[in-house]
Amino acid sequence: MTNVAGAVVHAHDLCDALAQGKDHAAVLASATWYFTSADVSVDPAMAERIVATATALC
Repeated sequence: MTNVAGAVVHAHDLCDALAQGKDHAAVLASATWYFTSADVSVDPAMAERIVATATALC
């Protein structure tokens, strides 16, 4: 799977978690895990931005 395809799958997973009403801390943890890679480090502030973006787009 390419990085882009993986990111799309993980974004969809975040949308699902938000739609299911998952705990905010759990969604943040998922965002951190989903988008951290060898080249990218996701800190708590970035995880908040990822979740805010997912919330707006889902």
